[in-house]
Amino acid sequence: MSIYYMKTILYLFLITLISFGCTSSKDTAQKRSPKPKVQKIDKMDFHHNEKTTLTQVVDHAIAGNKLVFVDIYTDWCTPCKLMDQDVFSDDEMTKYMKANFVNYKVDGEKHNGPNLGVMYGVAGFPTLLILDQKGRVLERHDGALYQSGLRDMAARALSKASL
Repeated sequence: MSIYYMKTILYLFLITLISFGCTSSKDTAQKRSPKPKVQKIDKMDFHHNEKTTLTQVVDHAIAGNKLVFVDIYTDWCTPCKLMDQDVFSDDEMTKYMKANFVNYKVDGEKHNGPNLGVMYGVAGFPTLLILDQKGRVLERHDGALYQSGLRDMAARALSKASL
């Protein structure tokens, strides 16, 4: 046998061994620690699930006679994390938002987030939207807001809406 032929067989053997090794350890890791499915987070009762669509959220808003508040965020976004900690956990803010809006939180880089990003022209994170019951934008803010700014945005949207 030539050296070239032996090297080729050795490389194929190693590639096969590595691919089977990676597959089995991945399967084992998935069996040991399944990822929990998070549907609601924080006090705002965000609809936050990779399978939840904007259409479902709008239908929920129609049933409750509310508008839709959308927070398009990413995991790496520091202003997004600050809003989670400081704004979306504030008792008065959450009561106000839950009373008037169906709240929807979408990762702008995963699942249906990129589609919504294209649909609503998202250029940065967070992007905050308030939609009517037909999915049209009543108010939009690019970047983080604190309680007073979010309340002002919400009040402007409510004054524009014809519920």
